[in-house]
Amino acid sequence: MVILTSEGQVSRYLLGVEFPARDIRLGLVESGHGKLGTVADQVLLYCFHYDPLVGRYSAATLNIMRLSAVVTVVALALLVVFLRRRETAEPGPLGAA
Repeated sequence: MVILTSEGQVSRYLLGVEFPARDIRLGLVESGHGKLGTVADQVLLYCFHYDPLVGRYSAATLNIMRLSAVVTVVALALLVVFLRRRETAEPGPLGAA
């Protein structure tokens, strides 16, 4: 199967006789240069790359680790902000008189 871009250039060759729906969807999103698919498809495309040796999309472990690290840092930052706001909103034991 050959997937083309909107300009008619070959974007991806999918080898074999049977094509998983995920591979076709990611190939179309990739050929659309961000104009096709949802945000979830873009995240999947960041975490999965086409491996021509295997003939299908496989996990890009380094990108998955990077994405996990960013999510962890953002979650920790939000937790710190939440706890600081909660700390300043509650009166302390000295101010309760």
